[in-house]
Amino acid sequence: MESEAGNSKRRPPWSPYGVALLSVTVAISIRWLLDPLLEQNLALLTLYGSVAVAVWFGGWRPAALAAVAGFMAVNFLFVPPRYAFKFTAVVGATAIGYSLSCGIIIYLGEAMRRARQRAEEHGARLEREIVERQRIEPALRQAHELLDDRAKHLETLVEQRTAKLRETIGELEGFSYSITHDLRAPLRAMQSFSQMLQTDHGGKLDDVDKEYLQRIATAANRMDKLIQDVLIYSSVMRMDLQLEPVDVTKLLRGMLESYPAFQEPKADVRIEGELPAVLGNEAALTQCFSNLLHNAVKFVAPATKPRVRISAQSDGPTVRLWVADNGIGIAPRHVAGIFGLFHRLDSAYEGTGVGLTIVKKAVERMGGRVGVESESGQGSRFWLDLKLAGGETVKNS
Repeated sequence: MESEAGNSKRRPPWSPYGVALLSVTVAISIRWLLDPLLEQNLALLTLYGSVAVAVWFGGWRPAALAAVAGFMAVNFLFVPPRYAFKFTAVVGATAIGYSLSCGIIIYLGEAMRRARQRAEEHGARLEREIVERQRIEPALRQAHELLDDRAKHLETLVEQRTAKLRETIGELEGFSYSITHDLRAPLRAMQSFSQMLQTDHGGKLDDVDKEYLQRIATAANRMDKLIQDVLIYSSVMRMDLQLEPVDVTKLLRGMLESYPAFQEPKADVRIEGELPAVLGNEAALTQCFSNLLHNAVKFVAPATKPRVRISAQSDGPTVRLWVADNGIGIAPRHVAGIFGLFHRLDSAYEGTGVGLTIVKKAVERMGGRVGVESESGQGSRFWLDLKLAGGETVKNS
């Protein structure tokens, strides 16, 4: 199927006008043959057909030419006196009626011609699209097959590499776990022998010897605590956390009753109000609060009694648990990195720099967030954002 625009590109630009004049010639010839049968007032009847043919074939311009040429020819050939152009009032009135009739024919014909042209163009476009689709469909199928094969290959490769990576990580975890356990053996020996020296031969040692011995014991204890914290951090990273409703108030009260460091007269630690149950892991939450509370009672100014307040603030489906203290606080420049591994603020206080990292990782494994508000010398307010318990149980690997 070809459009009108396509046809116009192949035919000469004057051909519509030639068709218009030819249709007028045919109309005049038919009128000449029917002249004995037609009355005077029907002289223009056959011209309407030529105008319709001209507008259908070439548009309104050739049709206008056919209307004018046909009227002039009828005026010259069939209106008495014949073979002369007449310009009377009757001819003028006839010309007006004829023009209106031709205008209606041209308007309707042009609308139909354009509708036909649009239909042909649409059909030609559809045909081209069908041909193009038929041409590219084999290539598309081939591309899809290639993509499917490539995707399957990549999936297999990812599965293989993931399995290998898991195996490597497992081996590294086992290796690190063994190393840390093996490191504790000589440390325990150092601790034991230093304790034996102090107990059995302390009277034979001078002050310098006792100081050296105390330094050895202190360093061994610090190293042992660091290894324990690394083991806890590794355990938090590796273990599957079963998330379930946890009664935070009950958990904290049990901790406060179990640790003398959190009780009077050593420290003033209180739970303010009733804390809501959260969706978490009891062991991980116990580790988090243990680390936060130990830090709260440890990092205080000399001769200052630790004061810790634990509270909750609900926010839609989550709850923010606060642990506020009256400690030495954190300088603004250190707040951003306080949860980093091995990050220590003050060498005057014992610590490994792992405790807050464990808190952050454990809270994140439970789908929560952790943060702190603090200023140097003004105490600290650590917060944990966790989901409120809704009775559901989720396995968080």
